[in-house]
Amino acid sequence: MRRSVGTGRRRAAEARSRRATTPPGGVTVAPAGPCVVDVAEEPPLLRPGLWEIRAIAKAFPHMKCTVSDLPHVVAEAPTDGNVSFISGDMFKYIPPANALFLKWIFHDWGDEDSVKILKKCKEAIPPRDAGGKVIIVDMVVGSGPNEIVTRETQVLYDLFIMCIEGIEREESKWKKIFMEAGFSDYKIMSVLGVRSVIELYP
Repeated sequence: MRRSVGTGRRRAAEARSRRATTPPGGVTVAPAGPCVVDVAEEPPLLRPGLWEIRAIAKAFPHMKCTVSDLPHVVAEAPTDGNVSFISGDMFKYIPPANALFLKWIFHDWGDEDSVKILKKCKEAIPPRDAGGKVIIVDMVVGSGPNEIVTRETQVLYDLFIMCIEGIEREESKWKKIFMEAGFSDYKIMSVLGVRSVIELYP
């Protein structure tokens, strides 16, 4: 069920986002080697999302791993030899990568803004036959194990989303914004309890 995105958290995030910088000329250059970019880490940077990109960097040392976020967040980023940090505005530019990783991003944004973000994601990745993909970790309403504990957790999270005036999406709603952004296919894997991993292909 879609809910309107109101003031508060969304507007604060949007205001910060619009102050971010973009690369000179907005030119997108293909990555020189295997590369994954974690888009829009939310502060504090030591939340589990950063542990995930660090885990990827550790498991695949040949892969370049980057976190892209707002300038004031990147300024506070910890020194990390395996993960680099770059400031930017995901509405204007996302660093080129073979794969993009977005966790708990889209419940903060309505359909119009989500499509804008996804279009920038599509610009940043190579074609599907070259390995390009966007990996989204988020809730897909109605997906996941049909167990009472899972459904109870979904209800509690639903109440939380209502409090922050966010959005939850069923698969049909996810598909709508994916197709509007120009993607050709997607795959949903319910492997994280109430959270799903969505692989999105250009």
